[in-house]
Parts: sequence; structure tokens; C-alpha cells
Amino acid sequence: GPVDDPMFVFFETDKDTKEGLQAYKAMEDAFACTHIQIPYMPSSGRFSIVPEYNYNEETGLYERYIYGDDQYDLENDEKITCKNVFIMITDLHARGDSSGHMDITTIGEGKGYYICEGTAIPVIWKKESQQDTTKWYTEDGERLVLAPGKTWISIVAYSQNFTME
Repeated sequence: GPVDDPMFVFFETDKDTKEGLQAYKAMEDAFACTHIQIPYMPSSGRFSIVPEYNYNEETGLYERYIYGDDQYDLENDEKITCKNVFIMITDLHARGDSSGHMDITTIGEGKGYYICEGTAIPVIWKKESQQDTTKWYTEDGERLVLAPGKTWISIVAYSQNFTME
């Protein structure tokens, strides 16, 4: 059945979306964010992948780039885009095995960012147990409400450098 307490809560009308996003843009810690660069932590040191998102003002979407070029969905040959981008900051480290497995802490709480329509705001993520869903909050503890659309979560380590500008 449907999850009683879903990971994401979305605005239900265009008017709510517009007003809600305007309120986020007006937050004290909000900042402009039209370019995001998040290097994947190489577990083996053999490769370094640096995905990027560029905001397209005409569509209101972030377009994903990789290896310096647009990234396409191989199923339908469409450019990969999303309305919402999250950065979830947590403890993340390589296990040291030959397959490059990672240990990622997802239970507990931590900081991150919600990025939508050219603006980023600091957020808090919380997950109480393995069975619980991760939930997102503004810094003042209010449940975060998102613009409807595709949503991408990038998990980054505390020690990892990433760019939001």
C-alpha cells in the first residue's frame, strides 16, 4: 500500500508551488544556485566522475551533464533533467574491497541542501530507523514541501568538496 509518511511532500497547486518557492527564496540562508558540481568519491581511485547540473531558466529544470556533455536516458534518448536536486551530507566511506562497495550512514540526521528553480536552501534530513523513510525539513524544523517534478538526491561525504554557485 501507499507509504503513510512519504519521503517527499509536494505542493499541490501551481499557486502553492509559486508561493512556497518564493518563501524559500526569501529565507535568510537562501542563495542563488544555477550550477552544481558533485564529484563522485572514487572508491578505487581508478576513475573520477564529476556530474554537473545546470539550471535552464526557460524550462525551470536542472539539466544533468557528465564527462562535459549532456547526459541522456538510454531508454528514450531524452536529456536527463530534474526539478529538484538534494544534496545529502553524511558519513560515507569506502569499505576497501575490490568491488568498491561504500558504507553510507542514512539513519540518524544530518544537513544538506534543497535546490530548485535557481535557489538553494540549507535543509535537515532525518531517518529514525531502517524501516522509516528519510524526511526533509527546513532549518527551523518545518517539513519541506517540494515543487512537483523529478527529484534527484546526491549523497556526499562530510569531507567531500562540491560546488553550488
